[in-house]
Amino acid sequence: MKTIFSSLFFICLFGYSPNILAQDIQITQLLMENTEGELHIKGTENTEINLPKNISTEINGTVITLKNQSSKLILIEIPKYCNIKINNHKGDISVKNFEGKVEVETQEGNIHLEKLSNEVYANTNKGNIKGVFKEIAPKKIISLVNVQGNIDVVLPKNTQANWRIKADAPIKSDFSNMQDTQNKKEYTLQISPEKPTYMLYNKGGKINILAE
Repeated sequence: MKTIFSSLFFICLFGYSPNILAQDIQITQLLMENTEGELHIKGTENTEINLPKNISTEINGTVITLKNQSSKLILIEIPKYCNIKINNHKGDISVKNFEGKVEVETQEGNIHLEKLSNEVYANTNKGNIKGVFKEIAPKKIISLVNVQGNIDVVLPKNTQANWRIKADAPIKSDFSNMQDTQNKKEYTLQISPEKPTYMLYNKGGKINILAE
């Protein structure tokens, strides 16, 4: 993942583990590229960004970019209003408690999403995806794509969201109004009168849609 920055404000810290005050530098977006290892990203009410040691950190304007090449567990806490974009080449990703847009991708690993209230894009080639949504943001995109593995989605029983689902393997749903389309591999979960907004795509694994 390559990022081009145009701002004149640029700070580069290597091998240092600071608490960066997001309020002071107005951080609104976290970009992270990880070679290998497990990532846990948590949104907090605080304005501090808590980073581990020995991680490459660049701050440019309102964007903080992290790069890590170790295989250790990485724990990061950042204000929950931030947008998150993560690329992990190999390893699990956990993202919890964010109000900003979340984009996560791993070539090989599981993805766990919880307490997210904005747009969500998740993609893994070899692993499972689990999304626990206590509320569905209206008119926001949720896209979960998995090439080889299972997708589990947990929704509130009173959810009003519609889902478009593509899968080669069986689909299990706690909601009764699942409809099959003509191609026999695309389904819609029609919960409200509005058109489907959210997308699940799985090739080679199961999809489970569960009511909380």
